[in-house]
Amino acid sequence: MSRYDTMYVYDIIPQNALEMHKIKRKFYYNLSKMEPFIRRATKSVIITTKEHEKILDNFFLQFKGNVSVYKCKIKSLEILKSE
Repeated sequence: MSRYDTMYVYDIIPQNALEMHKIKRKFYYNLSKMEPFIRRATKSVIITTKEHEKILDNFFLQFKGNVSVYKCKIKSLEILKSE
């Protein structure tokens, strides 16, 4: 059983195609600052603990309109392959 209990699935879809690189750069730069308390499960999936859920909610709200995001509560999670 994993200690993670919240999962975010996201996709960067900017409103303006010309702004794509600017938004991606800002998104991943700010996301990398959160590395101590999040885990990148895949390229577009993040898992975290309940304690850090509000911080990630606020992070994704910064990109409202440019990032499509879904939040799931995890009842059970088994990590088959770790990095």
